Amino acid sequence: MPPDREFKHLVRFNNVDWSDARVALLEEADVLRQEEISATGKWALVNILQSTGNTEDAKQARILVEELTKDHTYFPSWRLVEDYCSTDPCDPTSEKPNNVKQTAQNYRNIDVNELRLMVDITSEDDFFATARPGMARFEAQVAIAKHREFAQDVVRRQGLPLYFGLFELLDHNALLTKENGLKLLGSCLKTPSSLRAAANAAVEFFRQLLRWEKSGGTNESDLSEQDRWSISQYRLLLAFPFLSGREQIDALLSGSSECSILADLMDAAKPLEKQVFDDLLESACQNGDEHTQFVLLGFARETSTPISINSRKHIALLSKAQSEPVRVQALGIIAQLDDKTLLDEAACGDWRAAVILAQSQKQATESIQKMGESSQ
Repeated sequence: MPPDREFKHLVRFNNVDWSDARVALLEEADVLRQEEISATGKWALVNILQSTGNTEDAKQARILVEELTKDHTYFPSWRLVEDYCSTDPCDPTSEKPNNVKQTAQNYRNIDVNELRLMVDITSEDDFFATARPGMARFEAQVAIAKHREFAQDVVRRQGLPLYFGLFELLDHNALLTKENGLKLLGSCLKTPSSLRAAANAAVEFFRQLLRWEKSGGTNESDLSEQDRWSISQYRLLLAFPFLSGREQIDALLSGSSECSILADLMDAAKPLEKQVFDDLLESACQNGDEHTQFVLLGFARETSTPISINSRKHIALLSKAQSEPVRVQALGIIAQLDDKTLLDEAACGDWRAAVILAQSQKQATESIQKMGESSQ
């Protein structure tokens, strides 16, 4: 960080004696206000005034800068935002400017098939983003219609265009309602009575995505395993607000068998009914399904799903599981429940760090051996 910026941060973010420090600085800087002071001295005064974080000091600094740069030659800026909306759309007192009408027409004409196809920003991407504040303020319906059109295009994509389109869409998913959100996932909601069918179709859509990921598709070779995991998780993130807790857990369990879930998903997750969780956990324990155990426990912990007596017995056993992800989630629920019986059982268990480390090393060794056998 440049020294001048360090100085400004030191003064501006002083939470000990900022007011006293400001007064002392300005008193010492009085010598720089004399008429005969050089331009270098005046620039030093500008830096001091800008460092305090005080509004009045900043106004004085601006006047000084204008005086010191009045003879400078200025070149036209590359900035285009004023060409799209000549008033500040974020200022509540701004009135609708004349040039917004043409911008709105150009916004309507954006070809969504050309938006967010790659990591580089194209001219279409730049206009889509830069003109957005003016459209949202003065031509809201134009902006909403174009973003919903973009959403419909994204779900028809594959490969990297799908990947980049999803990330752009996530910033604007507040525009999606329950109806068009489910339609985004390949379902057409026509009446309120079809909500359950639409949600089930959304879950099936995730399964189709996973099948596509395994079988390949357009530009599929461009995607890493991490890319494919991200696509499936961010599709879920778009749909989660429109699904019930049971539909959410069904969607998660239909996904990858990896013990890894996007943290943002849990912000939109909803609690399961006690009996539903009980039945699912009972089945997962009987089948020894570690992936389902991990997902159920993590989901229940993040959503504060009510836990029955029967489920608590399973959780006590899972707190000693060989699988580290399962064990961690089980211990997390025990801590969250503040159940004395479960806490005592966990405390009396063989949970010492040395034992856990040995188990983890054993699992790692077995995984490496399996990889070696499969490569032969």
